[in-house]
Amino acid sequence: MTAPPSSSMIIATFIGAGATLKLADQTGENKQSTIGYITAIAAGVLLGSLTSYGPEESSIVAGIVIGVALAKKIDRPNLLLGLLMTVASAYVLGFEAPKPWLVLLVAVISLLDEIGHDRLGQKSSPLGLFFRYRGTLKVTFPIAAITSLFSATAAVGFLGFDIAYEAMKMLLSGKNGHRTT
Repeated sequence: MTAPPSSSMIIATFIGAGATLKLADQTGENKQSTIGYITAIAAGVLLGSLTSYGPEESSIVAGIVIGVALAKKIDRPNLLLGLLMTVASAYVLGFEAPKPWLVLLVAVISLLDEIGHDRLGQKSSPLGLFFRYRGTLKVTFPIAAITSLFSATAAVGFLGFDIAYEAMKMLLSGKNGHRTT
């Protein structure tokens, strides 16, 4: 039996997964991009690793995957490869059984976040601003931690994932000279 991962390991894995996932998403727009496939594989391995850390992390990953899939955001070959790597890594590493209610909660919130971002994120209203910066998840996870639905480590880890994803988006948009979503 192996020791459970430390809080810093969980948070670092979430951060790495967020950064590599955005890099895979952005570079995958060029279907011939080798880096898009490499980073999708890396994101998949990191996400699959998270599923082996504990039921909360497994639930968060499963919920995000379901929500994003329902929003039809796994829409390029490299992202599909990343999803397959997530499943393969979870299988090889021995995933923890997710909590069904937590998977459902995260899936619904992720789906709402994606739909709101796509439909309202470009509007100049307060609601548009909220969805532009994907506020649904950013608000829900700290509240869930405060109310003990998630551990603080899981909430901080997910927020690290989200911040790394957004930071990579900003870095890539500056490098490419255009805005990304």
